[in-house]
Amino acid sequence: MIKGLLTDERGLSLVELLVALTITGLMLSGVFAFYIFGSKVFNTGTEKAGLQHGLRQAAEIITREVRFATELDTISEIPDSPVGNERYIYLKESSGEEEGPGGRIVLLDQHGETDISSGIPVTGLSFSLDGKMLDFELKCTGKRGEYSIKSKAWLFNTGAITDKDPAGAICYKKQ
Repeated sequence: MIKGLLTDERGLSLVELLVALTITGLMLSGVFAFYIFGSKVFNTGTEKAGLQHGLRQAAEIITREVRFATELDTISEIPDSPVGNERYIYLKESSGEEEGPGGRIVLLDQHGETDISSGIPVTGLSFSLDGKMLDFELKCTGKRGEYSIKSKAWLFNTGAITDKDPAGAICYKKQ
């Protein structure tokens, strides 16, 4: 029986060949579509994770900076240079098209500006004071959506601060 199949030299007809190629093409297009879908989901997840990590890292730095502040106030205007041991945290808007949308969160002190937003495009930053708590929210926009994080920092070394309207920057002093 097997010997008969191996010696049969008739081959495939054109119709059989076309049917086999069509079935193979349909299977490959399904596999390719699944691969493209998986790739898009992976890229979306990677971008989201990167942006959320950058926001969490910036929130952690802000919390660490203000936790032991001796004086803290929300402000709307940023001076050109700090006076004494004042420090500022604010959103610096991008200066041109090459930087893309959004800005960066900046810590300004006597040594100059330090980017604390890990290179992510930050689109919003707001602070509000409530007693001995600093509430703040960070926002950024990626290719596939907007992400935000809200956080609170307990102020250990300041007296009770009266409630103030939310502002886009803070000024504080550390010992």
